[in-house]
Amino acid sequence: MGKVYRKEVDLLLKDIIKNPPRKFVFMLSGKYPSKLLDTELPYISNKRADFVIELEDKSILHLEFQSFNDPAMAERMFDYNFLIYKKTGNPRIKQYCIYVGNEKLKMKNSISFEDFEYRYNLLDIRELNCMDLVLSDNLEDKLLAALCNIKDPKFYINHMKEVLEQLPRKEREDKVYLLIEIMKLRDILKEGIKKYSEERNMPIRVVIDLDEVVNDPWLGEIAKMAIQKGEQLGMERGMQKGMEQGLQQGLQQGLIKDAQDMVLTAIETKLGYIPDYVSEKIKQIENHPYLKDLLKKIILSSDLEKFLKEEFNG
Repeated sequence: MGKVYRKEVDLLLKDIIKNPPRKFVFMLSGKYPSKLLDTELPYISNKRADFVIELEDKSILHLEFQSFNDPAMAERMFDYNFLIYKKTGNPRIKQYCIYVGNEKLKMKNSISFEDFEYRYNLLDIRELNCMDLVLSDNLEDKLLAALCNIKDPKFYINHMKEVLEQLPRKEREDKVYLLIEIMKLRDILKEGIKKYSEERNMPIRVVIDLDEVVNDPWLGEIAKMAIQKGEQLGMERGMQKGMEQGLQQGLQQGLIKDAQDMVLTAIETKLGYIPDYVSEKIKQIENHPYLKDLLKKIILSSDLEKFLKEEFNG
């Protein structure tokens, strides 16, 4: 499986956690959540925590989900701690960084100052008891369980199938899409995804049956596009044909859009900003092989500013 980028994981988890996952929060804090708080923080432009949750005892739980080992994570968490306090005036803040990556967890969880030591909680989500989340009566908990170390993918898929089939059609399709996306972050669930596709009579089966669609980290919105395309046709045979057409069209659009985003992310990571003239030109490029080649050149470039000026006549 390719590298999971922080932006993709953030967006995915924000789609899932629109309501606080009750069991998950209780497992971390020993308290049930009351409500999600505004995550935009003062003093630093565009600084947002992933999730800030007010608990039932009015204390605050801060959650950050991290998909790779960030050597500056302790400093970031220290910043968040101070900014959350400045915004809420509440010193009762408990912080967790939840690691959802596939590599071994290597980040530090403390900073030593001359007069005190700052420490936050660092947890690999695979260490949690998955069954506690799977058997929760909260759907957000069940979706997050896919990031744990699932021992029995077949059981999990069948359980989620039963749960999702009880939902209204539109909500069910949205949650199926989210479930597939989050399961793709864990290779261990690859066979489970295939099993789900064989047992469920839904248009999304067309997407899951294609290995390149299941495993390719460039795909993004393709599953959703396929479902929407199928909904327009209505009849099963017409829906199947529509899925195939929607898949091809959506695949190409999804590949190009995600490739553009990854090129821009690579530039911002290396330079700390994206020149305006570069951003506009990249968004106009619809040649996927060129975008992939451009991404490699950007990553390997020793003088990126010079390269971009020569490449885009800046």
